[in-house]
Amino acid sequence: EFVPRLSRDIEPRPFLPTRGGGLGKKPETVNFWLGPRGTVSPLHRDGRDNILCQVVGSKYVRLYHPKDSSRVYPRQGWLNTTSQVDVENVDDDKFAAFKGLEYSEVVLRAGESLYIPRGHWHFVKSLTPSISVNFWYSNNDD
Repeated sequence: EFVPRLSRDIEPRPFLPTRGGGLGKKPETVNFWLGPRGTVSPLHRDGRDNILCQVVGSKYVRLYHPKDSSRVYPRQGWLNTTSQVDVENVDDDKFAAFKGLEYSEVVLRAGESLYIPRGHWHFVKSLTPSISVNFWYSNNDD
């Protein structure tokens, strides 16, 4: 919307699925992310299915299952989609239930994509200068 010329170059593929049978559906939102090495997106969850595409550089992504939401210590109020836990420097006394929590992790490299289902908690850190695009899809059951 803000950079129409660039948006023509990042048209999503029509075969990207969403829960609820959204095959061929256009994304609700497209985001462009640009940042230096060390840029962090703290542990949070999105209310929409997300396909994160790495264009340049690499990112570390850590995922936690929604069933463990109470153990990631969500903030209260309108920030309840973000965690109070600093994943890189966990205060084990304050966030005892977070310790030992199972997670999946991946290093996303240029040309790779990662599907992050809605509600899954994720922490993202740029390992190099980085450009990413993500596509948020609304769900048919919303």
